[in-house]
Amino acid sequence: MTTTTASPTPLPPDNASARERLSTYSQQADQAPSLGFVVLYSVFGGEVTPETAAAWFRELRLDQSFLPGKLRADNAFERVTGSDGVHDTYDLADVEEPSPTVAGAPAAQSSARTGVRSANLMIRHVRRSQSRIMRHIVREVRDETASELAYDTHLGEVEFRRAAGHDGSGTLSVTLDYTAVGSLPAAEQARVHALASKIDERYLWQCTYLGSDRVRTILLKYMRALEAVALRPTGGVYFVTAEHADTLAALREFTDRVGDGSLLARIPLADQAEMRQLVIHSFVTSARDELQKLSLEIAAASRGVVSSNKLTALHDRYRAVKAQTEKYSQRLATSLGETEFSLQLVQQQLAALFKVAD
Repeated sequence: MTTTTASPTPLPPDNASARERLSTYSQQADQAPSLGFVVLYSVFGGEVTPETAAAWFRELRLDQSFLPGKLRADNAFERVTGSDGVHDTYDLADVEEPSPTVAGAPAAQSSARTGVRSANLMIRHVRRSQSRIMRHIVREVRDETASELAYDTHLGEVEFRRAAGHDGSGTLSVTLDYTAVGSLPAAEQARVHALASKIDERYLWQCTYLGSDRVRTILLKYMRALEAVALRPTGGVYFVTAEHADTLAALREFTDRVGDGSLLARIPLADQAEMRQLVIHSFVTSARDELQKLSLEIAAASRGVVSSNKLTALHDRYRAVKAQTEKYSQRLATSLGETEFSLQLVQQQLAALFKVAD
């Protein structure tokens, strides 16, 4: 009788990139039993439309409820013109026009000599109403010898006019103040015009594509739904139990399709005492933090009038932590004593709050 076995995943070549090595190692997840998976992901760029993401989710049998809603024009405007939006910083010495000189006379001092170092083109909020949002393009000049910044407060306007119905739709317009812009050196005028063009381009992009931040939000929501345990406080690296292997494989395929070097790796975690201790420590830390927050919110609610919706929300959060504790205690074949004790204290707080509410 001939016995056949699955061929192991071939090792990557010695000159393989870190991404290729992670991908190869991740494929071994289907070939060996493990305690679960260490999941890490990174998302870069990626011009993925909501329609494309939905089609991929259907094909990969992923839950479409984790996809964001339709892209709103007003949100795109806020992203492009907000504090993290379009701006430009440059050295004034690079854009100054040389001053005319008289024969035999010394050349005028440059901005670098007089202390002026740089300029910053930015967008500042002006006013907001139900029908429109108005912001100004501002030029900020930084002078190392001055105690205050100097501003040209109106190089142009960036306006968003809401469409009827307040459903988030509307139109963006950029109007430059050509008198103010024309008073700047030619090189700076070019930068102002480039900034105006970039506002239009980024706005259209934000109205069309999900972007890396929204894709990361999709993955984060999925991690929470899979009851993942954060292995580092800042997130981005999680432990997910073994029964979610198929879902993680689908998420890996989805992330690969985003492109631009995006990656989700699911690394099998050996069922060893040291690995169990790592997961237990991370779970206890995460649960403790959540229960502390919950305890403080219950205490705050008990000092005032609490609505039935608030009571339900607090109780649901308690039940979620309790259910996850029971699941991980069973999965790891250990008692999570510290978490279980904290759960009892929160349960007593909730019981007292329900009595007060009644």
